[in-house]
Amino acid sequence: MTRRMIAAGFTVLLLALPMRAGFHEVAHAIGKRPGVRRVDIPLMGLLRFGVWIVHPKGVYDFQLATFEGRDGRDGAELAAILRERIGAGYRPMVQVRSARGGELTLIYAKPLGGDRVDLFILSRDHHDTVLLRVDADARIAAAEVAKERIDIHVARR
Repeated sequence: MTRRMIAAGFTVLLLALPMRAGFHEVAHAIGKRPGVRRVDIPLMGLLRFGVWIVHPKGVYDFQLATFEGRDGRDGAELAAILRERIGAGYRPMVQVRSARGGELTLIYAKPLGGDRVDLFILSRDHHDTVLLRVDADARIAAAEVAKERIDIHVARR
């Protein structure tokens, strides 16, 4: 009886969690590259649960993976990994590569319906790589970006 209760509870938990297979596939592929290792972030599950409840600044969900090390290859391989494993429906919004420093930033977006958008952000700088997936309210995100630009212009004057 106890085993059935545990199995039922585990099944309910798995069904309640939003499944984002594309994120795990991308993170796994990045972590498999030689010279790169994934860095765990303590209490990330608790932070994610808090976001599900509170929705700060219009964020409904997020996933974050950080990696250390660099395999010496250019950003084209990372871009290919993201494109191949991200899943259907994502379109590139921002693609920035620095030939001199080797930095890379890629942002892909997928509309989720209504005002919500799913963003995949991949950023590599020297020896650190960050992969972030955010399910957010597009209007609030756009307002925050516009607010930041206004603050920058005011600060420069």
